[in-house]
Amino acid sequence: MSEVRIPITPQLAITPRTLFAYNVTLPETQSMADSDLTSINRDVGSTLATVFAAVPRMRAFRPQLAQLPGFDIERFDKIEQYALALGHSHALYRSAGASPPGDLTEKGTEVVALRDRLLTDAENLANYGLLDGAQLKECKTANGYKPAAVDIITIVTLMTAAWPQIEGKTPATLESLNAANDKAIGTLNAIGDKDQEKVADVALTRQRLFTLLTKAYEDARHAIAFIRRREDDADSIAPSLFAGRNTRPSKSDDHDPPAPTPVHADQGDNVQAGAQSAEPPKAEPPKAEPPNAEVPKPFHMVNGPNLPLTSPFRN
Repeated sequence: MSEVRIPITPQLAITPRTLFAYNVTLPETQSMADSDLTSINRDVGSTLATVFAAVPRMRAFRPQLAQLPGFDIERFDKIEQYALALGHSHALYRSAGASPPGDLTEKGTEVVALRDRLLTDAENLANYGLLDGAQLKECKTANGYKPAAVDIITIVTLMTAAWPQIEGKTPATLESLNAANDKAIGTLNAIGDKDQEKVADVALTRQRLFTLLTKAYEDARHAIAFIRRREDDADSIAPSLFAGRNTRPSKSDDHDPPAPTPVHADQGDNVQAGAQSAEPPKAEPPKAEPPNAEVPKPFHMVNGPNLPLTSPFRN
């Protein structure tokens, strides 16, 4: 049976080729920390279409890229593999229930970030002996949205119990701790039963593969922009996955700066390069009083009896 290549559409198919790429790439995602993951803020199908179209053009510059110091050429060679693996994961994600209730990926990302902030705060309090640090050691021992939500509940319970000792010593408030606890419980409810938990795992794997692909592609795109800086055609070789954010002007928009105004030696030392050659207008001298102008007579005050002879406004 001949293999059907992956179609470039949002409804991505599962093929032997995508399955192989998925299985080969999956171990690489296991060591990724949840806090390092990139949010899926772009349509996955459009992302894959851009990458698949750019890969053949990018490969033409592999010899030059391999000579760049510090450039990961092995990861460059895996860009198509990452794209195929993401396509497979995206198809699994859609078949597992499309978008879970409440957009579990977005909720899970927020919960992971919230867990990290609360844990850092709690660990600082434990270092000063204000919290039991032994209970914090059980936090962040597993990756995933569900462990992060459970960690939040653990940290909030610990901080709430010690609130009389830590009040005013932490940026958290009782209101923010209660809100964090509610967010964690909401995420657990969204995960729900075993089927929904499976959807959460699929969503997390898709986010990890999306992160692998976009970081490898963007690194290669920046390297190509460097070696093609004189031609300034990197965007036509490897377009940005986040079009519209690059405000760099094109060559056609570049103009030579205007030539400075010439300065002649006879204009004096007061004329600076680049300033206007014309001398500034001279200020008019103050008008003199006419010779016959009447000068006012000095004023003499005669004090009455029992009045002071000096001014009351002088110190």
